[in-house]
Amino acid sequence: MSKVSSRQRPKLALIIPAHNERVVIGSTIQSAIAAGMPKEHIYVVDDASTDSTAKIAAKIIGQANVLRVGRSGKAGAVRKAFDCFSIAERYQWVHVADADGVFGEGYFAALIPRLTRKYAAATGHVQSLPGGWISQFRTYEYTIGLEIMRRIQAWLGVITVIPGPTSCFRTDIFQKIDFSDTSLTEDFDATLQVHRRNLGKIAYIPEAKAYTQDPKDFHDFKVQVARWYRGFFQGVKKYGIGFKPRKIDGYIAYMFGETILMTIELLAVMILA
Repeated sequence: MSKVSSRQRPKLALIIPAHNERVVIGSTIQSAIAAGMPKEHIYVVDDASTDSTAKIAAKIIGQANVLRVGRSGKAGAVRKAFDCFSIAERYQWVHVADADGVFGEGYFAALIPRLTRKYAAATGHVQSLPGGWISQFRTYEYTIGLEIMRRIQAWLGVITVIPGPTSCFRTDIFQKIDFSDTSLTEDFDATLQVHRRNLGKIAYIPEAKAYTQDPKDFHDFKVQVARWYRGFFQGVKKYGIGFKPRKIDGYIAYMFGETILMTIELLAVMILA
């Protein structure tokens, strides 16, 4: 069989890994369809769920687009779906999304036209779903981090994280990234690989808005933040960030130095107050 040219292939496939997500998987898939994603290009990989996750997904997108696998973790499940559904041969780009996320109105209409060969990966804009004080705090964080800093990062070519709810890769690039479960923050790890391996530019598309579920209480919030920081230092060590003459090294070193300075200033104020 002759290889299908990139112009003939559909532009985008959506993979949603899920483990015991019967409560939210239906609404996540429906939000993707409402946001402009044809259901025939949506694939759900059920990561050893013990509930009705796979059954609910199959009712919406068809049994042929649902894959059930043994416990593999998010990264392993996505890789198995990528191979099983021959995503590289059939699509130009692949989007990976969280099972508990929600796509905003017109998400794919804003995203798909921007997915060109100029970029290796792309990310949209992440917002918090309505909730308590944690969601309100995250709204502030995302406003500063995405509305302001992410635009600056995109302009400088130093986007540090392609977030889980809105991560998109060219299929030929996706095959060159190691999505191993040894990383505490696979999205940060994958982004650093794009930079370290010179795979290409990362696009930021703020008009493509996705919504994510924040931790329900302070304990879960603390665990999540601790994992993020441990994952950050894990990635910095693994890829030798700060020790090579690259823009991403300079930018992360600047961020790290600024954080240390702010911590010292805060401690000084507390001591002298």
